[in-house]
Amino acid sequence: MTGRTQDWRGARFRRLLGITVPRGMPAPVADDLAIAQFARMRDRLPSLFVVLAMVGVCAMLLTPHDASSIARYGLPILLTVGSGLRYVHWTRQRHRAIDAGESRREMKRLLWMGPLLVGIGGAWAVDNLIVATPEERPLTIVLIVLSALAAAHSLATYPLAAVLALATGLAPVSLAVAATGNHALVTIMVTAWTVAALTARLAIGELRDLSANLVLRARLNDLANTDSLTGLANRRAFDAALTTAIAGGGGSTALAMIDLDGFKPVNDRFGHAAGDSLLQQVGHRLRTAAPPGALAARLGGDEFALLMADTDQVTIEALADDLRAALTRPYIVEGSRVRVGASIGTAIGAARAVDPDALYALADAACYREKTSARRIRAA
Repeated sequence: MTGRTQDWRGARFRRLLGITVPRGMPAPVADDLAIAQFARMRDRLPSLFVVLAMVGVCAMLLTPHDASSIARYGLPILLTVGSGLRYVHWTRQRHRAIDAGESRREMKRLLWMGPLLVGIGGAWAVDNLIVATPEERPLTIVLIVLSALAAAHSLATYPLAAVLALATGLAPVSLAVAATGNHALVTIMVTAWTVAALTARLAIGELRDLSANLVLRARLNDLANTDSLTGLANRRAFDAALTTAIAGGGGSTALAMIDLDGFKPVNDRFGHAAGDSLLQQVGHRLRTAAPPGALAARLGGDEFALLMADTDQVTIEALADDLRAALTRPYIVEGSRVRVGASIGTAIGAARAVDPDALYALADAACYREKTSARRIRAA
């Protein structure tokens, strides 16, 4: 096996266990995945800790009276109290908003917290298998198997945590059972490991399905918010961004409305395909000229717009001059050099002081004045 093959398999293994995100997943989708993983775990964790607390109580009742204090009281009480405290914690956390970074940090904590509590149950089970009667041993195994499976189910969206919970619960008990030489108990453990393997596979499948759904949702969202011809934002996305910018406060929102002059003659002379090519070139120039953080959009036809947050009148006017110079350079359409003009109207309003429609109206009026002025100059 070559080193490259080993690296590929190792990377695939890490993706399956949720250690790394699926290959090629965009960063925003990876953030959504982390939030979704943790959200599902958070909803399931209170039920897990109820199960573990009940296992702790059952363990205390099942342990023989002549067992050590640690086995009879210490480990069961530790499991019950620890689970109870975690239950209270996660019940309070259920509806709290959480971002991607905090989701990842919480999942790292759960990577050891879940297996730790299951491991406490496993330690009790190993000790109890030594002193329990033959009739009590199967019940001891059943309790720890239920604990491990419940933990794996609750942590399923993070397969690595689910696998660790299964391993810490079942591995010590398996060794203890093997030492007894009891064929019936060995059969129970083989069955438990079979179910554990299926549970791990389901966890991997759940993460894979969750990732695929988020990628698909992101693609559909891109299609819904992107102009298919130019690749710029469409009017729907631009309106949403403008509303958010105005409502967000913290500065001034600037809007530039751009209307091409002379596009219709080009479209009529060379045809719609040439017109589409011209619009694509305009979109590329607009995207290139837009400063970082600005949103460029095609609103429809030969109408474009640019949105900037936290800016001033001087900056937006200077940008309008740059855009005008960029958009009026010659274009190559059907092997011919053509020119179109660009009327640009700008408007700026203090955040929360205007609404989107008012800002649109101001920029549109400024664009119309420039277009009318240009026509008068040509007529003269």
